[in-house]
Amino acid sequence: MAFLWPLFFLSMLFADCGNEVDLNVDTVLKDIATLDQDGAGLCYAFTMAQLLEFKFRSEGRPYSPSAVDLSLTTHEGIFIDSDSLVGGNEDDLFKKALAKGVVSKECVEKEVAKYTRQNNLTVAEYVHLLEIASTKFSSLNVPMANKLNIENVLSTDAHLKTCSYLPAVDALYSIGLLGDSVTSILKKVFSFCDEERIKITNTRFNMIKRIQGKKDEDIEQFIEETLDQKKPLVLDLCAEALTDIPVPNYYESAQKSRREEICGRHSVLAVGKRRIKGQCQYLIRNSWGAKWDPVGPRVRAPQKVENIMMPV
Repeated sequence: MAFLWPLFFLSMLFADCGNEVDLNVDTVLKDIATLDQDGAGLCYAFTMAQLLEFKFRSEGRPYSPSAVDLSLTTHEGIFIDSDSLVGGNEDDLFKKALAKGVVSKECVEKEVAKYTRQNNLTVAEYVHLLEIASTKFSSLNVPMANKLNIENVLSTDAHLKTCSYLPAVDALYSIGLLGDSVTSILKKVFSFCDEERIKITNTRFNMIKRIQGKKDEDIEQFIEETLDQKKPLVLDLCAEALTDIPVPNYYESAQKSRREEICGRHSVLAVGKRRIKGQCQYLIRNSWGAKWDPVGPRVRAPQKVENIMMPV
């Protein structure tokens, strides 16, 4: 069995594991791309977009919801209107998407292309650009000074291809939107797509929250049973578990991450499992793109999962 990045095996100590599973081969997930967030802090929306597409395709509807539109839907109503899309909660995202419906990735890509003058920025790259422009904009500067400052910052950004940002910045500048809030710009960009918004039907989700005292064996058994049913799961975990940077006292870090922000919460999609050398390893889809190379499977156990979301 071959596994390619950004797929990655996450190890668990306590799991019995059972039969080997790879949903990328055995289910409609094989037709669903592993999404890349391209520097935009929208992991929660990118994992949920894949989970929702899995549900649509399993019901015979080949529909690809836009992760960025899901994120925009999530942030509506937060302090009137949040200026940024960075950070979010899958449970809240799903509830709001259930009420409002979803927009296709294809429609969003077409609309973004108009605002980037067809220069092949991905939607996630465009959001990343907007986030930077919003934070670097100063009302004390004249417009051209803001434009030059934003372009200078973007020129050193690792997530953007050389000069790929210039047509998008020029377009925003020409219509007076450069530096506006991310949400206000995207609402204008996506407004045409609202006409094709579709409802989510026959879909429910179970959310298990990681609470102190809950046994690791119980959580891991739940993950295994779901994968055995040929269903993927969204897992919220400590982002440092996916890097080569050692995390001292990982158990304590994961337990305290929500209230003390010791480690950053990250969302991934669990899509398979296997047992190697007495340990259960979970195959995950990560949204950090092809540049992310974890240098093979690592064992950092016990791996603490904070939240789990699954389709039922």
